Amino acid sequence: MDWFKTKKSVSESTASPEHLLSLVRTMEDDIAGREIPTEITKPVEPLVTFRPDAAVGAPFFAAPGVAIPAEPQTAPTESSPFLTEAVETTNEPVVESPTFDPPLPTTAPENVPQRESEAVAFTTDHQPSAPAFQASMPRIFRGLPGLFQDRRIRIISIVAVILLFAALGAGGYFWWQSTQSSNGGSEVKVESPKMPETTLRAESQSQAKYLTAQPNVLSFDTETVTADQIKSALLQAGLTIQKDGLPGAVEFLIRDQKLNPLAFSRFAYLAKLNVPAELLGTLDEPFSLYIFIDDGRPRVALLAYAKDAAAFEAELKKNEKNLAAALEPLFLDVTTAPKTNLAFRDGTYLERPVRFTNVDASLGLSIDYAVRGRQWIIGTSKDSLRSVLDKTGL
Repeated sequence: MDWFKTKKSVSESTASPEHLLSLVRTMEDDIAGREIPTEITKPVEPLVTFRPDAAVGAPFFAAPGVAIPAEPQTAPTESSPFLTEAVETTNEPVVESPTFDPPLPTTAPENVPQRESEAVAFTTDHQPSAPAFQASMPRIFRGLPGLFQDRRIRIISIVAVILLFAALGAGGYFWWQSTQSSNGGSEVKVESPKMPETTLRAESQSQAKYLTAQPNVLSFDTETVTADQIKSALLQAGLTIQKDGLPGAVEFLIRDQKLNPLAFSRFAYLAKLNVPAELLGTLDEPFSLYIFIDDGRPRVALLAYAKDAAAFEAELKKNEKNLAAALEPLFLDVTTAPKTNLAFRDGTYLERPVRFTNVDASLGLSIDYAVRGRQWIIGTSKDSLRSVLDKTGL
């Protein structure tokens, strides 16, 4: 018990602050590169003793003559990751004030290599990412995708393609010229086969003003038109048909200014056809005019319809001798030959009866007509009547 009552003083080396601070290792020691000693020599301190009567200090103190064994220290196996550069170590103790650790440096150390971050492409079809795909490509093609992202490279590529096609076209042209020159410079003329005459006529008709396969329309303002204007319009149409070389008789339907059909009695009044009223009364309203080029001269033919065939034939026989004078406005060639009291004679065409009388033999003018049921066909020349009969099948 006397041992517990023995008063011992605390050793200065044990309670020295410098000694205590030397045992503490901080992050700054790691950054500075200070090594941890493998063996730490500690002063021998006595075991604690109890001092219940101590006025100051702790009531426990080390007992004299008792050595406390040192704890084994293990050397670090690897350097701290915070070490960036070697710092000379000193044996002097470092006195530190109780401060917070400084923030880590934002700039990378010079000697530590930096790894560049790579963009990772996430795909749904489990395809390799762009870097991995480019790495698998041959070396010569790896730079092509990024190369064409440059606007200047794209423009140069487009211009190059255009020049390439132009060069190919020019080369083909010069090659063709060389082959022509190798043949002696003379072109081989290939004669096209002659087209049938019917085909040539069809092509000429497609470019003509009037049609031969269907009726054409001539319209007049019934309020202002005169007989001379009607005759002039018929003559102009005949000259156009002659210029276009249309074969056969070309049919025309006469219309008013609103393209309404014009009755034959109205047309006879406007054109000053002096048809006797008794004969005109037996004719129906529909009619057609035909123009035929007879020996280089336009000739007019008329197709009218009788209301009653028997009454019409009776009136026609009475007024036959004055038909040339009544139909004189249909003569497109002017003649002074007499047109009244002319004698008609019988004739045939396709074994069917016709009647005719000559008006002016020098111009080929005549009155030839045929009655086919209710149709009355009148021509101002022999061939003009026959062309209408051929066209209509009468």
